Amino acid sequence: MPNTSSAPHTHTTHGHPSSVHALASTGPVAMHAPSTPVVTLAAAQAPRARGQNTRKRAVQADDAAYHAAAGTKRAAPERADGDRERTKRKRVDASGGSAGSQVNAGHSGNVGEKEDRVSLIDFAALPTDALHRYLAHFDLIPDLDPSPLSVEDPGPPASLLKAKSHIPLHGHALRQASTASPGPVPTGTAANRPRRDPGANRRRSSRLVEDERFPAPPPVYGDIAEVDGVLAAIAERHFREQEVKEVDTLAAFMCAVQAKALVSSVIAKGFENNGQDQPTAGQVPSLTSSNNFINFCATVPNLPITNGLQIKTGSCNPAPMGIIASTANMPSSKFIFPTNGGTIAANKTFTIRMQINHLETGHFVNANENYFSAPQVVNGAGDIQGHSHVVIEKLSSLGQTTPTDPLNGFIFFKGLNDKAQGNAQGGVLSTDVTGGLPSGTYRLASINSAANHQPVLVAVAQHGSLDDMVYFTVTDNGSVGGH
Repeated sequence: MPNTSSAPHTHTTHGHPSSVHALASTGPVAMHAPSTPVVTLAAAQAPRARGQNTRKRAVQADDAAYHAAAGTKRAAPERADGDRERTKRKRVDASGGSAGSQVNAGHSGNVGEKEDRVSLIDFAALPTDALHRYLAHFDLIPDLDPSPLSVEDPGPPASLLKAKSHIPLHGHALRQASTASPGPVPTGTAANRPRRDPGANRRRSSRLVEDERFPAPPPVYGDIAEVDGVLAAIAERHFREQEVKEVDTLAAFMCAVQAKALVSSVIAKGFENNGQDQPTAGQVPSLTSSNNFINFCATVPNLPITNGLQIKTGSCNPAPMGIIASTANMPSSKFIFPTNGGTIAANKTFTIRMQINHLETGHFVNANENYFSAPQVVNGAGDIQGHSHVVIEKLSSLGQTTPTDPLNGFIFFKGLNDKAQGNAQGGVLSTDVTGGLPSGTYRLASINSAANHQPVLVAVAQHGSLDDMVYFTVTDNGSVGGH
C-alpha cells in the first residue's frame, strides 16, 4: 500500500458538504452570544474545525476504500476535494524474481475477490516433452520476437510471459514496422509544402539505423531450465484461468501423456544385467539399459530410423519385439512338393505346397510402409499372427558348400499371404511357379513371419527349425539324371 503519511494533503472547505455540518454545529453559540467578538471568534475557528474534520474523514475514507472488499467504492460526497482517486497497484519485485513469481503476481490482486484455484499438478515437475505437448494442445506456444532466424539478440526468457503488444518492437518486428507501406501522401501546395530537411541527403539505411531503430535489449543468455520454468508458468497460468472441470481436464491430459510415456511397470530390470555374472568361455557381455533401450537408436546417429521402410543401406528400428510365442505355440513347416531330393521337369509350371502348424496365416501389412514397424502379436490361442514366404535359389550342385548370395542368388520369391487351407492351427499353403525352372539344382526354403514381416520369435533358444528347406533337381524330361 502506498505510504500516505509523507505526502501532504491540501483540503479546501469552500462549498464542501462537511463545512455545512461544521457550521451548523456552531449555530447555538451564535444565537446565545450575539456580540460581535464572539461571532467573529466562532467564525474564525470554524474553518480550522472544518479543515481538521475534513482531513480525518478523507484519510478514513481513503483507508476504508483501499482495504475494503472488492466492489466497495467511496461515495462521491465523502471524497475530499483535490483527493485523487486511488487504484490498487501491483507490487513489482525489484530483483526481477523468477518466472513463476511474475505470473503469480497477476493473481495477488484478486485476494479477497476470488480464492485462487489450487492446482493438482506441478507443471514445473512435468517432463519437457509433456510440457511442450500441453502448450501445443491448448495453443499456448508464445510468439518469439525477434525471430530465431534473425541476427538479433534474443530477449530474456521472462519476455515470453508478456503479451505480444507489451513487448517493445525491436529487431525483426521493428524492421517489419519500419518497412510497412505508408499511407496516402497529401498533395503538396505552395502553402503546405514541407521544409527541406538538411539531413535528407543521408542514405535511407543510415536514417533507419539512427532515427527509426529502438535500442535493442542487451543479450540475455538464459539456460534451458529457466526457459522451461517460463513455459511451466504459462501452462500454470492457463490452467488456473480456465473455467473448466479441473479433475476431468487433468485426467484426460495425464492419460494422453501416459499413453506416450514409458510406464514404470513395463521396465525390464533384467536389461540392466550384462549377463557376465554367469561367465561362459567366449561369452560377450550384453548391451544394457534401464529404460528398455527406448533411445537406443540415438546411439547410432549415422543410421536412419527404419520408419516402416525397407532401407537397403541399413537402419535402426525402435519398434519392440512384442509378444513372444510360448513353447507350445512355436510354428513349424514342411514342404509337401517338391520333395527333398526329388526331380521335376524343366520349364513346366508346378505348384509349391507346404504344410504349416501354429501360425495363424493371412496376416500381412504393407511391406513398403509398415516393414518391421510393429510388435509381434498372437491370437487367443497363443499362435503368432502372420504369414509365410517361399524362396528358390539356384545351386552349382547338390554338393555346393559355399554360402549363397541372399540378395542376388534367388530366382523365385513369393509371399504366401492367403489363409492356409486346413485345420485351425495351420493348414496347407501353396503357390504356382509359372513357366517352371530351367535345368539345374535348386534349394527351396520357407520364411515364416509375423504380420509386419519380421521373423517369428519364440520363447526358448533351443528349438527345432521353424522353417523347412529342401533340395531338388530340374531336368529336361523330369527324370533322375535326365537331360
